[in-house]
Amino acid sequence: MIPKRLFWAAAGWTAGVGSAWWVRRRDRAAVRRARPDAVAGRSVAGVRARWRRARAAVAAGVAEGRLAARERETELRLRYGLVGDSPTGRSGPSPGPGARSVPAPPGPRRRARAGRAGR
Repeated sequence: MIPKRLFWAAAGWTAGVGSAWWVRRRDRAAVRRARPDAVAGRSVAGVRARWRRARAAVAAGVAEGRLAARERETELRLRYGLVGDSPTGRSGPSPGPGARSVPAPPGPRRRARAGRAGR
């Protein structure tokens, strides 16, 4: 009868020590994750990841919009037979009969400085 008690006492002691060790590791990991610098690091990492995704989406949208604008400009230039340098830097179609030249857009306007009008 003593060997059975000794076996179960050793088994209980081993289970107790093992579970205490496991709980201690788990609690220390939770405390490490809950420290202010760890929470801030995870927050910053999440914000940076969302910012990267948003920036990539905006860049893709801008590129798609520019491509669509170029295609539409080319389509309109071909439809109306306009010739000349386009604002995008590419020249239009070759001049055909009745082709018109596109006037250059006006340059930037300067505003008068406040307080300097009378001098």
